Amino acid sequence: MLYIDTANVDEARQALQLGIVSGITTNPTLMRRISDPEPAVIDALLSLSPAQLFIQLRGTTRKELEDHRQRIRGKWPNAPIVFKLVPTWEAMQFAALWREQETFLITAVNSVQQAYVAREAGAQYVAVYLHRYRLRHGTWPPLTEIRRVVGSHVRIMIASCHSMAEVQWAMVNEADDLTLPLSLLQQLLVNTDSAEDIARFNRDGIKAGSHSPERNP
Repeated sequence: MLYIDTANVDEARQALQLGIVSGITTNPTLMRRISDPEPAVIDALLSLSPAQLFIQLRGTTRKELEDHRQRIRGKWPNAPIVFKLVPTWEAMQFAALWREQETFLITAVNSVQQAYVAREAGAQYVAVYLHRYRLRHGTWPPLTEIRRVVGSHVRIMIASCHSMAEVQWAMVNEADDLTLPLSLLQQLLVNTDSAEDIARFNRDGIKAGSHSPERNP
């Protein structure tokens, strides 16, 4: 499935109007770029009726995570929100505690071990930052190994794609979901060979349309 990675409501609206984007993923960095307070941003994004809205819970202790969750659920008790957590023991304990009531994505997963713990804690998603991993290690992340560990119980989402080459790699290497900035979503159909074919079809269509229909005798 495809998601738009943004907290900007205008970008989210454009992406959802493409007809192939299922929902919206956000994070604290994206939220910080918006001048409005978090409740206003969440309200605006939910007004677009995404299938899912991913919101990262803030805090380093279970109490801080619960306080943030409660503030969100107190205002939007039935909204299709997936809560994102970082791979720490406090966060994993929190996910295990609320696994029956909430849907969780464990973000910034960089190892097979982290993916395994996320699965055991009841998370339904893990997110791998593709471009960041490549910058740090000079190679592709271990998606095949992560898939073997989490099986069909957890969906693997690829985030942090900075080029179409990275998008293509994610598509053919075990990723279930992709979250992309609007600029990359808009490039998914861009292809120079196709552009030449389309131009030719358009030229031929104009010529065919200019012919007068034959009259029956």
